[in-house]
Amino acid sequence: MARQRLLDLYRQQKHDATQRYLKVAVRTKGCSGNAYTMDWVNNRDRLDEEVKVDEQLSLLIDAKALFTLLGSQMDYTDDKLSQGFVFMNPNVKETCGCGLSFIV
Repeated sequence: MARQRLLDLYRQQKHDATQRYLKVAVRTKGCSGNAYTMDWVNNRDRLDEEVKVDEQLSLLIDAKALFTLLGSQMDYTDDKLSQGFVFMNPNVKETCGCGLSFIV
C-alpha cells in the first residue's frame, strides 16, 4: 500500500521533472529524541541510499540515518482513526506515548 501511496503523492505534487526523489531521514525532535521526516528533493546526495519505487520516483535514505533505519519497513495505513506512513523499525528501543518519536 505504501508504494501506491508514494506514486499517488508524486503524481499530485507540483514539481519540475527533476524532482523525483522523496527523502526519508531521521531528525532530532519529539519527546523521545528522534522522528522520521520525508521531504521532496531535487538532488541525490552522494552518500544517500536510493530505493527505486518506479522509473519516475526513487526513495532516498539519508546517509546519516542509514544505520538507524537499517532493516526497517515502511507501510501506509488508512483507517477510521488515522492515515499516514508508518515505519516498522527493528532498531527502535522505545517510543513516546504519542508514538511520533523514538529512541534507538
